[in-house]
Amino acid sequence: MDSDYKSKVKINFINGDVKIEVSNGKETFSFISGLGFIALPHFFDTLTKLYNGDIKREKLFCHGNGEFYNFITDGINLTIEHVDDYYGQYDTVIYYFNLRKYMEAVDIGFTDYLNKYEQKGKIFPPIEKDQFHPLNEEVLNYFYKFSALING
Repeated sequence: MDSDYKSKVKINFINGDVKIEVSNGKETFSFISGLGFIALPHFFDTLTKLYNGDIKREKLFCHGNGEFYNFITDGINLTIEHVDDYYGQYDTVIYYFNLRKYMEAVDIGFTDYLNKYEQKGKIFPPIEKDQFHPLNEEVLNYFYKFSALING
């Protein structure tokens, strides 16, 4: 993987907010959403479908506010439009990445996050089978499918 691509993951287990930040050395995009148990499966599934060519464009919502992201690919490049609907005044910021390198960075960042989580003695999926937990079984299944595609 290109060493300029880096990723960081943060998950708030109290409110379920998630943040996946990817930088390519020139620009940094942060996927931020509430309701991680909904947002993360959609995020990983969208990237998988974009990479496989099943879709060329998908809208991902930032649960908890009026923002959303459009993920668009031509098969090689990934364009992300971050649209902020501030009282009907749409502000858009556009980011450009290599699709494969972006996905590799996400895979490495999320894997590192899970490893650190496990090293702290945490178990996932959580024993209590909480469907609202941001690392529930469904989230992990979507991530493992995504990761297998990247590492396959």
